[in-house]
Amino acid sequence: MTGPTKVALVFMALLLLFSAALPAASALGDREVTWNDYRTPLTGVPVLFSEPTIIWVDLPEEFLKGRSQVTLVWTVMSRVSSAIEGKMRPSFEFCQPQLHIGQGLASGRYDPPIDPRSGLATLRLEVKTKHLRPGKNKIKAMCDRPAGGSCPTFQFIITEMYFQETVSGQAAAAPAPAPASSAGGEDKGSPEERQTLARKYVAGCAMKFALPMILRQRASRELPQNAQGEADRILNSKDWDPLVEELTRALAERCSVKVLNTITASGCERLSKGEPCTDEFSAFLETLLSREMLLLRQELKKKFPDL
Repeated sequence: MTGPTKVALVFMALLLLFSAALPAASALGDREVTWNDYRTPLTGVPVLFSEPTIIWVDLPEEFLKGRSQVTLVWTVMSRVSSAIEGKMRPSFEFCQPQLHIGQGLASGRYDPPIDPRSGLATLRLEVKTKHLRPGKNKIKAMCDRPAGGSCPTFQFIITEMYFQETVSGQAAAAPAPAPASSAGGEDKGSPEERQTLARKYVAGCAMKFALPMILRQRASRELPQNAQGEADRILNSKDWDPLVEELTRALAERCSVKVLNTITASGCERLSKGEPCTDEFSAFLETLLSREMLLLRQELKKKFPDL
């Protein structure tokens, strides 16, 4: 078995494992999901531009007690492309992601700024606890669209949502302030060092071997024979630089210098050995691959309308 083939198989196995675990968000009805455990990230939630998605999550009293606000972190990825610098790239030019948290008068709207030309963004919201309550809570994810509306099939994906206060896996009453060096979490290292290591892994392993190969394999498996030649042409002429940037940022945000050093020294064969951050990155990869296949199909429909 060749090195590139082995790497691709490792990536595919990880993505299949993640796909099998996706029922963390179980459907309740049209555009409704349950966030089963507020202490672990919610992943892979689609939101249509034309209507909101409701997320239900139970919060215990001890999580809210003693806090005036909690930090909700969510990463969003657009599945709609715009012409940026002469190339079609995912963007939020037609949708401003926002959240409405709480019910009735005890609710608030959170409208974080986002670069409309980006296709991926991690947003941090300081949610007032007066908009939350012990027990069942409602989070409505939606689009603030420009005038004129949009196609009802357009959507973005919440690739990840979590409360910053539970990132260690243990939610408790508001902690006393402590220096970062003694807060009990792993020192992740400087953002610059993480970015450098992440880029080395993404450019040298993920993009050099696995991802283009997996996309071509999915295209050959999922697309009709008459579209295969055009799909190959599109993929062969594809600008991979935006994907390198997205993957580098996603990996650097999630993993510490220690983990990044381990995977960059692994010879492109070891993405995850039970490390939570690389498991999350595998989930991100699955969403990104699905988005890229959707974009490929949209491009192919220009020549094959019945696709």
